[in-house]
Amino acid sequence: KTKPFQHENQNNLYKSVHLLKSQGRFGKALEEFSRLQRKTVVNPELRTYNAIITIYDQLGQQSKVPKLIEEMLGKGILPDMKTYNAAMMAYSNAGQWQETMDVLKAMGNDNSADADLRTYSLAISACARAGEYDAALNIIKEMKAKGVTPDLLAYNCTIAALAKDKKQQLALELLEEMQSNGVNPDLITYNTALSACAKNGDYHAAVELLESMGRKGIDPDVISMNTVVLACERGREYKVAMKLFEMMLFNNITPDEFTFSSILRNAVKHKKYHQALELYEQMHKNDMTPDTRLYDFVLPACGRLFKYNKAFNILTDLEKKGPKPTLDTYHSAIYAFSLGKGYKFALKALEHMKQRDITP
Repeated sequence: KTKPFQHENQNNLYKSVHLLKSQGRFGKALEEFSRLQRKTVVNPELRTYNAIITIYDQLGQQSKVPKLIEEMLGKGILPDMKTYNAAMMAYSNAGQWQETMDVLKAMGNDNSADADLRTYSLAISACARAGEYDAALNIIKEMKAKGVTPDLLAYNCTIAALAKDKKQQLALELLEEMQSNGVNPDLITYNTALSACAKNGDYHAAVELLESMGRKGIDPDVISMNTVVLACERGREYKVAMKLFEMMLFNNITPDEFTFSSILRNAVKHKKYHQALELYEQMHKNDMTPDTRLYDFVLPACGRLFKYNKAFNILTDLEKKGPKPTLDTYHSAIYAFSLGKGYKFALKALEHMKQRDITP
């Protein structure tokens, strides 16, 4: 059995904690730190506290950081930039945006510490995760006021926070601002901005961004294309969605389940029932398993075309192979059978529901 580490001075304490930390033995490092605190063998120095803050972050124990810093200050040990950034990293990883703002405020009151690009970026990241776009924008303003140019990460995180709250115009304005400040957007930037357009169903702006990517030499990926396809669906624009589908095939971007599902729903909404069923068949040929909710569009499309046998076969396939039909699925099937002379199939579907203990 290994004997406990013996620490004769602060340097040995730091070396032991740092060694255990570098070996990934975080729990052991904390045990040594706590044991020596109880025995009051030696008071830890600043760099040891900084190492412990990082360990708390690695273990997901960010809630212990404030008490540790309070203890440190109580012993007259003042934080340095490593302390602030270690705390900022911990809070950012935990998504504790208010705590990151507290660290920024503390740094503002500390004449010996000036927030740097990394500090600001971590704070913005935490705000973005929490969807606090106002706080993120205020940090951007503070950075510029202090002569710190926001980097790509800072802009991407802020645009993400804006997109999350459907603040499309602000997101697009920030995209323009970053370029005017000499920061080139990347694929993540555009995909995030596209998501803001999609949430608002603004397919015009989404298509413009897609074209802008081409001019910048940034190749869209399947996420880019799917986001614009979704913008078309929400904006009830079917023709542009189909053009995007063709563009994907031409550019060797393989459409996935999301692509097919969005365009299929869009087709049904535009009464393009034949096209919807063609897309459904392509999904099966590509071994895709549609989400159960997609059948709320597929089955009525069959009904509109009086393809009752097809609708009933789809329903029974779901019962046998999955995904298991829900109450809404049966509703959609019965609705499809009610669109013409499919009452016999409707009665069969009702019987299937009872057999599966699904209450109509």
